[in-house]
Amino acid sequence: MSGSARKDLAPDEAQRRASHPETSVWVSANAGSGKTHALTTRVARLLLAGTEPERILCLTFTKAAAAEMSARLYKRLGGWATMADEELAPAIADMEGRTPDGAKLATARRLFARAVETPGGLKIQTIHAFCERLLGRFPLEADVPPQFEILDERRAQELMDEVRDTVLRRASESPETPLGIALSHVVERVDELTFGKLLSEVTGKRGNFAKLLARFGGLEGIRAAIRVALSVEEGESVEALLEEITTPPDAAMRRAAEVLAGGTKTDAERAAALNTFFSSAAQRDAVDTYTGIFLTKEMMPRKTLITKKLGEENPETAQALEAEQARIVRLVGRMKALRVAEATEAIVAIAVEIL
Repeated sequence: MSGSARKDLAPDEAQRRASHPETSVWVSANAGSGKTHALTTRVARLLLAGTEPERILCLTFTKAAAAEMSARLYKRLGGWATMADEELAPAIADMEGRTPDGAKLATARRLFARAVETPGGLKIQTIHAFCERLLGRFPLEADVPPQFEILDERRAQELMDEVRDTVLRRASESPETPLGIALSHVVERVDELTFGKLLSEVTGKRGNFAKLLARFGGLEGIRAAIRVALSVEEGESVEALLEEITTPPDAAMRRAAEVLAGGTKTDAERAAALNTFFSSAAQRDAVDTYTGIFLTKEMMPRKTLITKKLGEENPETAQALEAEQARIVRLVGRMKALRVAEATEAIVAIAVEIL
């Protein structure tokens, strides 16, 4: 049978219904409203009704809750063991709603000794402890080593640190391997503090990486999925994108430089930037100068590429600048996606090796 303490009942009656040993009850209530009291009362009533202590199991989420409940229960049973009839009878009557006879009082006084003498004591434990005990009893069925031990957080972290250091040493000793390249890619982009945080994040999320491996069939499968997710084409490289960015429509942009030179100070500055780019011995070195004509420092498209009056007088130049800006925005977006893909692939490569 299942149910809950009805709100229209008096508090004492609701507690009695919730703690009755012959019913199955769900109790829902706010913190501090008496759920633990109801549960300890229920265990006391089960013992008083003749249930063997070893047949009772109480599970909690935290060790603190388990300790609190155990302390309350033993305190109540210990109090019953030393109470006079004049005190014990009203206490049990208040709990059960009826006056106990002499036999029940005698039983109540023996409960503390029975609980203490039960091998292992009353089983009031956390869900984790219960699961550990269950695995210990059936290791072969659970596919775990017999007589296994549970690692505490400190020892687990020590082992993870050892694994991490081994992987990093292996990567640094073989810089030409995929693992070595991945490590170089990461350390070139983050400082020591950020790198440490990144590795902690990787080891802390190792379950997620294991799922990725299982889902995509290995590192190459994950790599392919990353590139699909970011719309990065196979074989696409930063070098190729930089080459494309620094190969603008030459005639149109040289004409734009001439037009801009005859405009306002702002126009003239853009013209100078274009001329600097075209006169550079290695245009690849002036890529920031060139993209800066069309994009802000935040890599957003500039709202104005040519002043209004000059643009109205030279509509073809204004259109050419807008078209070039659109081309630069598209290529820079592809480069961002590619760099994110490469950084993610490097992190995953290290994570897989740690796994």
